[in-house]
Amino acid sequence: MSAPLFHDLGKVVVSRLKKRPASEGLDDVSQIQRPVDAEESRTFRVPIGSSVPESIQRKVERCLNETVAVLVDRGLITSGETLARVLPQMTSGLRAAGISDPSLRQLYAAIYRAFRHRRSLLLLNLEKQVQIEELPWVAAIDRFRDKDLSSRQLAAQALEEVTLLTITSFPHAILPNKLLQELRALAKSAELDIPLVDEVAADIFMGHFSGKFVEAAKRTTNLIEGSLYATYYGIDCGEVRHLPAPTTPTTQQKWFRKTAPNAFAALCSARAGVPLGTWDPATNGMIIEQQQILTTQNLAALLTVPGLADALRGQLGEMSRRCFQWICERQQMKIDRWHARLIMVINAAYAWRQMIFFLALLPQQEVAHFLRWADEHLEKQREDFATRFRPALQGLILAADAQLIDDLAARGFGARRFLGWSKERHWLLSEP
Repeated sequence: MSAPLFHDLGKVVVSRLKKRPASEGLDDVSQIQRPVDAEESRTFRVPIGSSVPESIQRKVERCLNETVAVLVDRGLITSGETLARVLPQMTSGLRAAGISDPSLRQLYAAIYRAFRHRRSLLLLNLEKQVQIEELPWVAAIDRFRDKDLSSRQLAAQALEEVTLLTITSFPHAILPNKLLQELRALAKSAELDIPLVDEVAADIFMGHFSGKFVEAAKRTTNLIEGSLYATYYGIDCGEVRHLPAPTTPTTQQKWFRKTAPNAFAALCSARAGVPLGTWDPATNGMIIEQQQILTTQNLAALLTVPGLADALRGQLGEMSRRCFQWICERQQMKIDRWHARLIMVINAAYAWRQMIFFLALLPQQEVAHFLRWADEHLEKQREDFATRFRPALQGLILAADAQLIDDLAARGFGARRFLGWSKERHWLLSEP
């Protein structure tokens, strides 16, 4: 007898799932994934004992009731974006924990989940969408919140666990805006002042950064001053510390008129070597990338979460290696579309920046060990890629020796600072 079709075995699995509540997950998926029994064989006309294909079993696992950590470990959550979609289920309960009345607590959690699933929009002139605390019915519920110590501690613990899980699981990727919403909610519940900054879109950048970006950059200097990170990117921490607070742009500003640039935006523009006030996405992207460098795009801010720095300490070396491996793999993928190739380079540069931040937290001896490993790993890659990427690694090696890349490049060392955005053809891109 020929093997059963996947389509027929899929019908068996669907019939099993229909016997379970549609609104609930599964605590145990083994009963859904088991081989076909005698009754199912007669009903669906497939041989007794037929195994459920792995591809269908994988889909069944998406129904699993488990912790976020287990879902990530089993490969069911594969990115920060996916993680952001499931976090409101947990965050809603934590945000509602301080409400004593059971009905109000349940109502608040439901409102929170619904609110977090709304469509996210990028607005001009630093404007933002309505926040959940601004809803009048939520404000009315908040009056019944008892801000006891246990709920704050619970939120702080959740913030540490979620942040640790995200950074260690996806060390190469910046935290997506949707995930930052949940982290801000947890920080608010924990009463922690953490200036988390969103990723800014290059096509609507108005030449102005809000005070939160300036605060994030200033706090970052306390962590990176004198480090490999500051040396590699040529950051003058004193200059950043003395930046004035930006003025808030007027809400009556017309969309086609840019707000006046502030000192932080001017600094980012000067570091990028491009002018402010253009509508060119590449130019804006170069400025925004400098902002991400100066703020570490939330990595430094999140290290102020109680317990996170200690929890990360033993994993920094492995996270750095995973970043380097990810960069090498992505840079050698066959990508035909030109725009997709540009995005690939930009994402690789973001991963490179995160890798350098992790290395900057390691002792010098471990950094030297990583650089030897990276050199050997690069030698094993395809020759054309290894040749193109060698200047980036050379720049990192020299920065680890406390030497400034810009000076060394001018003296013929062949070192380059790896940045993602460029007005010209990127030096990492091969010919089409």
